[in-house]
Amino acid sequence: MFQACSQAFTECRKILSPKTNCSDEVCEIYVNIITWVEMVEKSLGLPLFLLATLGFMHAFSSLAFYMGFEHSTVCIKPPFSYAVILYSPIHFLNWILLLIMAAEVNEQDKSFRKIATREFLQPQNSNENQRLDYIMRLKPTIAISSCGIFNFTRPLILTAVGALFTYTLLLM
Repeated sequence: MFQACSQAFTECRKILSPKTNCSDEVCEIYVNIITWVEMVEKSLGLPLFLLATLGFMHAFSSLAFYMGFEHSTVCIKPPFSYAVILYSPIHFLNWILLLIMAAEVNEQDKSFRKIATREFLQPQNSNENQRLDYIMRLKPTIAISSCGIFNFTRPLILTAVGALFTYTLLLM
């Protein structure tokens, strides 16, 4: 899969050079890239979700232990405490990444539903410039950025606030 993706990017770079103007080939390569991305999302989606959920459960169970909600003789041993201190930030980061993925899935779904990708890029349309304009319009929505590295979109902020409210109620 990765070799096919790198070949598609190489071909796309060759076609997009200023010497050639073949928008049909660009659109075909673009559709192949979209198909590849969907295939990776389908194959890796469930394992990543389960891993993030496992991390989320571990982070909040250790938080409950340190807040004093759980009193067990098994959990008082120092090796367990060191493991909790070591792995809790990692699992909490997994939980934050799960929130980010949940917020971005909805935003990407809306952007692809507004424009029918495959039907619009098929060779039935004779206007080549219109198809290239379509590819240029596929960009992320305006968002608050932190040093250009990470974007805080409205769905991400709403998802994070909702998750914090939910788990605050669960811990109380």
